[in-house]
Amino acid sequence: GAAGTNGNNWLSGSSAPTGGQGALNDFYLSSSNGTYYKKTGGSTWTSQGSLKGATGATGAAGSNGATGPTGAAGATGAAGAIGATGPTGAAGTNGSNGATGPTGAAGTNGTNGATGATGATGVAGATGPTGPAGTGGWGITGNTGTTAGTNFIGTTDNKDLVFKTNSTEKMRITSTGLVGIGCATVPANKWIVASNVASPTFNSAGNGFGACFTGGGGFYVKNNTDGVEGKYESWDGKIHLGVASSTYAPLVFYIEGSTEAARLDIDGYFGLGTDDPSQKLEVLDGNMLVSNTGTAGQLRLQEPAGSGSNYTGFKAQAQSANIVYTLPAADGSNGQVLSTNGSGTLSWATSNGIANSTSVQSGANFNIGGNGVIGGTLAVTGEAEVGSLIVDGTVSAPITTTSSNITLGSSHYTVILTGSTPTVTLPSASSATGRMYVIVNQTSGARTISSYKNFSGSNATTIPANSSITVQSNGSNWYLLR
Repeated sequence: GAAGTNGNNWLSGSSAPTGGQGALNDFYLSSSNGTYYKKTGGSTWTSQGSLKGATGATGAAGSNGATGPTGAAGATGAAGAIGATGPTGAAGTNGSNGATGPTGAAGTNGTNGATGATGATGVAGATGPTGPAGTGGWGITGNTGTTAGTNFIGTTDNKDLVFKTNSTEKMRITSTGLVGIGCATVPANKWIVASNVASPTFNSAGNGFGACFTGGGGFYVKNNTDGVEGKYESWDGKIHLGVASSTYAPLVFYIEGSTEAARLDIDGYFGLGTDDPSQKLEVLDGNMLVSNTGTAGQLRLQEPAGSGSNYTGFKAQAQSANIVYTLPAADGSNGQVLSTNGSGTLSWATSNGIANSTSVQSGANFNIGGNGVIGGTLAVTGEAEVGSLIVDGTVSAPITTTSSNITLGSSHYTVILTGSTPTVTLPSASSATGRMYVIVNQTSGARTISSYKNFSGSNATTIPANSSITVQSNGSNWYLLR
């Protein structure tokens, strides 16, 4: 319904009202005697009675105290001379009064009489009529009939709005619309600031929200359903961003609404494009780039910490185009190398050409499939398996002279036996496929050797005196060649 007519006001003071106070039909209460008035004219207040009860009976008077002694009278001043009687004329001026004698000492006060009994309390006067409802105020239990935009809490002048508890300021809305909680001064570029510092300052000039606390502080958000609490805070010289609760939860980064871009999970794994990273860093359906502004960077792999701090690094050089290497789908065989098809697809292959190398895989096996072209000197310690070998020059092979028993291995080729009874032990034929030995017996008796097949296919176990044999393994047996 329509708003009711505003009611009249009650005023009060320690004396009777003045004509300039109040409005027509307002009431006024004098606190000195309980009389209340009604304004019946533009400047006229009319008494309506008294809210004060009748005065109680006067208590009995106490007995008078003893009268103190009268002080001594002062000396009378000297009389002035009588003038001659002249004609009656105008009255002459009065002569000066004589000097007043000194005041006598005050007598001792008499004993106070006993206090009379308190009179009975008068009957309470009738309660005055309820004053009319006030206008324009906000009740402590709320208001009804308000209109948003018309009714408001605030100021109508260019002043800050201050909120207090226990007479101490706790929050302030400045005249420019900034909000400070716990601080009286709000930086001009921060919309809402929470602080335990009276005048907080920020290095950032950007607009936004702020928190400034002595000893550190920040923003905290908690989901009361699962107990997970997030934090963004500053203390101990660091910025802390993450989970503040004891409940583990991943830290998720979003782009464009609910599209997840990255995640740091509870195991410390960081994923880009995946919500379930399985490694310290995992990138799903994307590429990784180590860029630079002048000098190419490196991808470094450090050796085990117990061995030191050295590392192996991979680094790109100046290129005319991008290069992408695609690795083989499976591991290669022992001794194979990575080979490219010219388009970046790598595969395992047996090396077929080495130029200008003085030493190849010292102490290991070196396999050449097909034709091997080697410029310079090829020094092999161990075995070299070659499909075909064309030598334009000389071939050097190891030669050993011994008078003791000897077991042949991959570092032997020509062996010369001297002395009385050296015995030769050949390696297992299955472990030395294709290997050849030249054995020269310079002694006067046959020398014992591991079994080999002679020209008739029979097993032989000796080397005749003052002769030589050449044997080779086919992987199953040793055969005499010459």
